[in-house]
Parts: sequence; structure tokens; C-alpha cells
Amino acid sequence: MIRLDLGPEPPELAAARDAGIARVLAGAQPPTRTQLTGYRQPTQRALHRRQFKKCAWCERPVGRTGEPVEHVRPKAGATSADGTASPQHYWWLTWTWENLVFSCASCNSQGNKGNRFWLMAGTPRLPIPVPPVNPSWFDVSAESPVLIDPRREDPLDFIEWRVVDQRLPRRRWRWTIRGRDPQKRGSGSIELLGLKSLVDTVNAHLQGLLALDAQLRAHLDGPRAAEAQAVWVDMVDAYVTKPGAPFRAASWWALEALWPAAARSGAGLEAVARPGVRWR
Repeated sequence: MIRLDLGPEPPELAAARDAGIARVLAGAQPPTRTQLTGYRQPTQRALHRRQFKKCAWCERPVGRTGEPVEHVRPKAGATSADGTASPQHYWWLTWTWENLVFSCASCNSQGNKGNRFWLMAGTPRLPIPVPPVNPSWFDVSAESPVLIDPRREDPLDFIEWRVVDQRLPRRRWRWTIRGRDPQKRGSGSIELLGLKSLVDTVNAHLQGLLALDAQLRAHLDGPRAAEAQAVWVDMVDAYVTKPGAPFRAASWWALEALWPAAARSGAGLEAVARPGVRWR
């Protein structure tokens, strides 16, 4: 998972939001799922394109047809860690641009994120807003969720890919995913999204990175500094910098393990910027 700065909302979403909120307020509470519609058509194509055709949660490439526009905060029936559901949370954010991401069906399934939206212990859910509509309806800053929101924060602060056993030769290194923050939001997000299921897929992807690393080290032993630099640039570009590359977060952590700051400096290799999406 990487930080997603997806730019301004599509113009059509504002009209869909006005119509949707009016429709819900005119009906009975809690709103039905048939009332919470109209957000997909204005946003799906834009989200898919701006996320470079990858799932916001797992970073796997995914086609647009049939895949969901996902709500970070569920549009209805938000479920707590103990399994209790709150039917009205968070219907008013159904059409909020910052609450939407493009997801794959696996991450959005009921066995993974689905409607699950856990809060940190001792923190209440946002109050159900009352008319009239005003900007405070869309301010979520008072809430303390477990789930890392890539639209609002950098997941690399909370989740890392760590080498299982660095005593092994580098060609045999494997990585596992784990939380890295004391509040355990990272580990909670891994559980909510089922991200441990990615371990084998990510390690298969990183085999190509390990092969390039072996080439780089052979050039340095040469010594062929210019050739080593060229391989490093190719590694960084293909695995971390390229917006459409899968598993950019895992690749960034892999390069940090293979070439920590001191080793990079000694070899004359440039630091690697944290991956993210910035759409303008």
C-alpha cells in the first residue's frame, strides 16, 4: 500500500453527492443500499486511471470492468472489531471523493475489508450528522481508525516488508509483511485487508529485483562503477519509481534492506524516494 494523492474530484461527483444526500434525507432511516448509489459512474474510470490501474490496498494490477469502487469508511453497516454493526455509518460519506479508492474484489470482500472499519480502543464513531448539510459533515479528523487510509496518510509509516532471515545469502532472501507503529494500526490494517496473503506473490516479484542486485554487486566487484550505477537506476525505476509497477511499497523496503544508507553511500548509489501517487 502506498500514499495516494489522486487530485481533484471529478466534476460529476458533486452533483451525485447533492442528489444522493437529498435522496437519503427524504427517506426513512437508516438508508437502504438502493439509496446509496450514484457514486460509481462518476468516479470508477478516474480512480482506476489515477491509481495506475492498481488496487489501492494490495497494489496488484487489476482491470476496471467488474471491480469495485471502495469506500474507506463503509457507506453502510460499518462493523467494529467485536462484530457489531452500525447501520447508519457512514452513509453521508458515500459520495465523498477522499473516501473513495479503486479496489480489487479480493480486498473488498467480506472476508477481508468489506464493511469492517475498526476504531482504536476507547474512541467513538463520528456522530450521525443532522441537517442542514455543512462542511463539518465531511470532517473525519476527530475519529481514530485502525485502518490506514492511503488517501490521507503514508502507509509506509505503519507497514513494512522485512527480510525473514538476513543470515541467508541474498539470493535466498524472503520478505514478510508486518506492522511497524507502536499503536499497531499497521498490524491491524494487515489483518483487515488480508495482506499476508500477498507474501508468496510479492516474493516471486522480488526475485527479479534480487537478480538485478546480483548484477550490480558483480559490477562493483569488477570494479565497474558506471555499470553498477546503471543497474541501480534501472532497478529503482522499474520496481519503485514507475507508477504502474506492482508492489512498489514492498520493492522500496527490499531496496532499503539490500542497500541501507551506509552501503548506498559507500557504493555511490542515490537514495530511493518513497513511492506514492501524485496526480495533477
